Amino acid sequence: SNAAAARLLEQTSEGCAVWNFYGSTETENLFFKVPRDLESWRWGGSIVPAGCPQPHVRVFVLDHLQRQSTEGEIFFGGVMFHGYYGQPDWTRERLVDHPSLGPLYRTGDWGRWGLCGLEVLGRRDRQVKIRGVRVELEEVEAVLTAAGKGLGVAATAVAAVDGPSGVQLCAVVAPPVDHGVLRQRCEEAMPAWMVPSSFSSVDSMPRLATGKTDLAAVQQLCARADIEAEDSLGTMRRVTREQLAEDCWVQRQQAVWCIVVMIGHFAVVHPECPEAHPACGAETWLLMNSLSHWHDMAAFALLAGLVDGRGPAGMGWRDAVLLGLAVLMSGPLSFVLSPGYGPLRALFQPPDALAAVPHVTFLVLHGWFLYALLGARALVVALERLRIPGQLQVVGAVAVACFLPDDWQLYLSDDLRMEMWKRNGGVAFRGFRACHITLPMLYIAGFHCGRPVMAAARGVAPSAWWGQLCLSVAAGWAWFVGSFTSGMLGYGAYRAVYDEKSLGHLVTSEYMASQGLGWYAVLWVSEMTMILFSVALVAVAVAWIPGRFEPLGPRVLGCYILHPYHALGMGAPWVIALVQPLLSAVADLDMPRSAEDLGISGVVALFCVVYACTLGAAFHEGLVACLNWLAKAVQTK
Repeated sequence: SNAAAARLLEQTSEGCAVWNFYGSTETENLFFKVPRDLESWRWGGSIVPAGCPQPHVRVFVLDHLQRQSTEGEIFFGGVMFHGYYGQPDWTRERLVDHPSLGPLYRTGDWGRWGLCGLEVLGRRDRQVKIRGVRVELEEVEAVLTAAGKGLGVAATAVAAVDGPSGVQLCAVVAPPVDHGVLRQRCEEAMPAWMVPSSFSSVDSMPRLATGKTDLAAVQQLCARADIEAEDSLGTMRRVTREQLAEDCWVQRQQAVWCIVVMIGHFAVVHPECPEAHPACGAETWLLMNSLSHWHDMAAFALLAGLVDGRGPAGMGWRDAVLLGLAVLMSGPLSFVLSPGYGPLRALFQPPDALAAVPHVTFLVLHGWFLYALLGARALVVALERLRIPGQLQVVGAVAVACFLPDDWQLYLSDDLRMEMWKRNGGVAFRGFRACHITLPMLYIAGFHCGRPVMAAARGVAPSAWWGQLCLSVAAGWAWFVGSFTSGMLGYGAYRAVYDEKSLGHLVTSEYMASQGLGWYAVLWVSEMTMILFSVALVAVAVAWIPGRFEPLGPRVLGCYILHPYHALGMGAPWVIALVQPLLSAVADLDMPRSAEDLGISGVVALFCVVYACTLGAAFHEGLVACLNWLAKAVQTK
């Protein structure tokens, strides 16, 4: 428009030229240099001309009979695309074989020839271009209607208006609703450039005599609305800032749960471990083990689903890399990285007695979580391809995780079941049902429910810094005290998510029936609620902590892969050599037993943090460098 051109000329110096380009991805462009003297081309109205075509481009204005005219639909000829890949119907619609002009591209724009070249008057359909991206207003209205169903929205309409920073979208809804909640739902359901910049409410949508929406009246309503002055750069900054804040929040949680996992695996305080410090008793081990107790794996599954839920379900090279790492972690890596086996055995010389520790073998097989994650991702992709609604996916996954017994394994041969138990650490320690059915259920829940839950949480979160600080501290203390208290009160073993007291941790149909199916369902829901509540407390506790817990937050994968090979069960005497003097120093302080337990736990946690920030982070960076080199080598070939 004239106003936009005038603003640009005022904001630029005399030596800076302002050009107006018109074209599309399928074709080339027209160009027009806006003169400093605006009056020289204002005779025809307030439209900035598109100008003249480039030498290898032909432009035609055709009427409804496809005859050349001074005003009509704009068609491009000359250099242009050959069609849309995999979309023949769309290609036939846009490419026109004119009897005298040859192949033409139908733009859908309405224009006319003026004194300074082509002038674009608007669209024939309701397609507009927002920040360089084509947007169908009908598509925005469909998403807006779906987002407003739960709010009581009966009708919606969207119009494009000229705002302070160009064309922007304005939505009109009937009857009046909370615009803030509606905007949040739209941001979750559509890209940023499709979200209306402003929302207006009316008691009833204006209609024509035919019953259709009166788009002219809607356009007038939107023209009177206050449009948010946010240009494309401002939108990019806001979206990037929100995305970065969410990434930091996820990485903080991953860092906390990674440390919790490492505390359990570095079993230097296990009372049954022959290398444990004499001051370490059952209470110390219970305190440290109760912090994880499968809450960590549930948190990782939920976070993975939340992150993947940002976009459409799909699988790619990342999944191939994770599958390769899982295969390597199922055996070969242990003979390279572990000081208890392979080349490093002669350097560390672990005691032979460690070979008799029961969990030595299974720590080698800790790639089971990657298998569970990849299975969950593949399941979601399949369910999305079948167009099963997200809510139905969550309900079905919860029902299967709750009521599917482990009896199906009886149809497998004894040798196959033993092989699963020996080759999969998760199956050996938690059972197949918990690792490969319940964790995918949590992934599906995070994929479909994570973002709505986050939006609801933002609505009730305190805005003052002191309120955020108090809530974070309270949530962290509640997680720590609640986890330890649940173990001390005797609920140290699951009985429904998996049967922690039985060999193989199987939950059979006979086991379910022995307690009563209703009582079993109540018990399962209670245990899952306890797990999810613990995960939620950690999420709140780290919500307003600055930073990403560098260098651990973004490097959790490397720590997850490396640390079991250096844990006590895998034979790393240097761990004992480093930690034992610190444990002795704490024990010599002659403190009350509870304070001593906390001190010992703090020493082990500090060791895990230092390990993660040094060896774990270095291994992660080396792993990423190797993968980047491999990717470049594949691309070169």
